[in-house]
Amino acid sequence: MQRYLVPVAAALTTLVLSTGEALAQSPATPPHVWVSSNVDSGYLHNLSNQPAVVFSERIRYDQTTWLQLQFAPDVSLPAGSFLRMTAAQDGAIQRHDARTLIDWSHYSARFNGNEVLIELVAGPGTRGNRVAVDQVARGLVLVPPESICGNIDMRVASNDPRQGRLFIGCTGWMAHYEIMLTAGHCMSAGGPDFIEFNVPLSTSTGQPVASHPDDQYPFSRIQFLDAGIGADWAVCRVLPNSNHGMLPTDRNNFQWYALGPVPGGAGSSVIRITGYGTTTAPAPANLNLAQKTGIGPLSVVGVDSLCYQTDSTGGNSGGPIILEQTGESIGIHTHGGCNTIIGCNSGTRIDRSDLAGVVRSVTYRAGAFQTFGQGCQGSGVSFNVCAGLNTTGGPLTQQTSPNEYAYEFDATSAVTMLGFRIYSSSSTGQTETVNAAIYAADIRGNPVTTPLVTTTVAIGASAGFYQATLATPLSLAAGRYFLAIDHTAGTTYVSNITSTTFGRAFRRPNASTTWSLSSLITSPSFQILCTGGTQGVTPAISGSGTPELGQTFRVVLSGGAPNTIATKFTGFSNMTWAAGSLPFNFGILGAPNCNLLVSTDAYFSVGTNAAGDASVPFLVPNIFTLVGQKLYHQWVIVDPSANNLGASFSNALETTLGG
Repeated sequence: MQRYLVPVAAALTTLVLSTGEALAQSPATPPHVWVSSNVDSGYLHNLSNQPAVVFSERIRYDQTTWLQLQFAPDVSLPAGSFLRMTAAQDGAIQRHDARTLIDWSHYSARFNGNEVLIELVAGPGTRGNRVAVDQVARGLVLVPPESICGNIDMRVASNDPRQGRLFIGCTGWMAHYEIMLTAGHCMSAGGPDFIEFNVPLSTSTGQPVASHPDDQYPFSRIQFLDAGIGADWAVCRVLPNSNHGMLPTDRNNFQWYALGPVPGGAGSSVIRITGYGTTTAPAPANLNLAQKTGIGPLSVVGVDSLCYQTDSTGGNSGGPIILEQTGESIGIHTHGGCNTIIGCNSGTRIDRSDLAGVVRSVTYRAGAFQTFGQGCQGSGVSFNVCAGLNTTGGPLTQQTSPNEYAYEFDATSAVTMLGFRIYSSSSTGQTETVNAAIYAADIRGNPVTTPLVTTTVAIGASAGFYQATLATPLSLAAGRYFLAIDHTAGTTYVSNITSTTFGRAFRRPNASTTWSLSSLITSPSFQILCTGGTQGVTPAISGSGTPELGQTFRVVLSGGAPNTIATKFTGFSNMTWAAGSLPFNFGILGAPNCNLLVSTDAYFSVGTNAAGDASVPFLVPNIFTLVGQKLYHQWVIVDPSANNLGASFSNALETTLGG
């Protein structure tokens, strides 16, 4: 029989969305009842020098499929003491100490069967150990399904390790290493905040089976919204398991759902919904509240919502809306709406602005770098600041403008230009690389159309001088010139400071050949770098770009010996290397005051230019486990004039990878 009966209309499905007729997919909390408990050990001591079980109690209820304990708020577990709970049915064990009991909000895991042994293990020499159980949840009966699209439930058993079953009767899924997404109305349902992964099939009569305590995890709520279709989402942080101290992603080989772009329209897109919904006959009873999956066509793409004809039932709320063509999640399933004739189930788009903002804020870690240590003198030559304006910088006016700006300077005599430093900062909070050029002046004193030379400059997030070195030194006769920076993208602030030293700048829009005098720029700040600097400088290391996953940053050398070989060493440590501890002084080999500051796990050699500069790009692999990893870099330059070893050393650079 024909399963999908809605090609009549986007109009009708749009009506469902706009009128709010669809209902939030009912949470399918494992059926249960809470009963009071009088289990209380009182305050007990262990004055021996070994851990000891000072109290034990069996909690048992007939006609019960599972048990969960809620402990009293004044349970006392001194350092070294813990609770041990063991299920009689399958021998599953959970361990709680004082910290994990707080993580679990004073709840235990859910145990299969009708009996749990609770033991209070007192640490050696401890006093005042106490356990008390306020309530016990007893697993009971089942709930019927809803929102099947057509007459037949087409879902089949699945076992995706990225998803789990929330105790409150919903589905949650990992969207990052420790970040779980689900529906906002699941947070409004109340109940203990924990999630089960690797959920077993239910019994032959449809009774849900709890995961092993090793696969149960508490979670904390970061932010959620429960405001109807397209405005129903929750972002949570999963906490470590109390038995083994790991996260579910640690145990599933770092798997979570990639968040993909939402299609512009329904087209031929297919949606997969995977979760822990209810079932009734003729569906297999053992799939009730166990993981199952099904597909159906995407029907409507709303501003903040998605509508699709994919089967779901109570318990599916919070699951990922998976675009079958890519395997990426494009939303959170929240509402039912299908029936045997018409309608569609729906959820919240993953790119809804507030949801996307929260996800970004809790999953992103910025990359960073900083220098440390001291290099040793070589035969390089420092830059000579031969021209410029406001060469010590100052407070920026923090203005952006979609133009290329040419900052005017005069060469009072013939010079050889090696590069420049521009005073600016990015407006995005990240390092931005923009185009730059040097122009001569025409007979009217305006910039000419064609540059003498072009280059790029990387401008960071804080106000300061950012340097670029020309690939080939540029000979300038005495006269007027312009340093031009392309601010067209609006990602960098124009070089204009709150200073009384006046200077001129010209501007032109992108792709234009006509320059006009700028009224915005009154006090630019920059330095023109030329030959003629001091001989015998200490080489310096710096970074350019962003050390984040999938991004390229550069390790930069300045002040090295010109036209020689420089080797960049990169290591995982600044404490030890193959020959012992760091720093390692090369004075014993003829290089006094020259210290190796980083381990030499990898190296790369390049040639320095006429200014003694060099750089090496580093592409950070897009591997999440690298986030937070520190790498250390240092340059060693072949420099026969420096010392008997024939080498000079830069200071070092510590990079922290982000993403």
